[in-house]
Amino acid sequence: FALLLGLTFAILATGKNAWHIEDANVELQQELRKAMVVMSRDIRQTSSATILGVPPDGNWYNSITFQIPIGVSSGFITWGPQIQFLLGGSGGRQLLRVESGGTTEVVANNINSVQIRRRPFSRDIAEIVLDADRATVKGTQLDDNLGFQVKLRN
Repeated sequence: FALLLGLTFAILATGKNAWHIEDANVELQQELRKAMVVMSRDIRQTSSATILGVPPDGNWYNSITFQIPIGVSSGFITWGPQIQFLLGGSGGRQLLRVESGGTTEVVANNINSVQIRRRPFSRDIAEIVLDADRATVKGTQLDDNLGFQVKLRN
């Protein structure tokens, strides 16, 4: 009887630990997806000419500054304020969207690396890699990353 009771508790403990790991993993993936959606939405609206800090040289950079259009006047695009994506906030582990003029938005948490590049032969594509990690309630460290490309407007 004691053996059966011990096995039951071991199975329950393993299941609880697996649940904590899966819960933390889902939260981590949700943060990465949130970051991808917001960054893609904004960056796809910009033009190669308005990007600062990420020249088309194939090197990786840890922030990007750009402008998105807010209208058209006399046949010319009117560009809005500068927007920047970078790490900062709590412990430097939040992806921030900072708009010139003072608006700062936390896009995602538990992000420990943002890498952005443009290549010389494809200036109108931004490649982005996000790395994230998080500890479970029991202290198990989980890591994940997400890489994606964004086509800029012409």
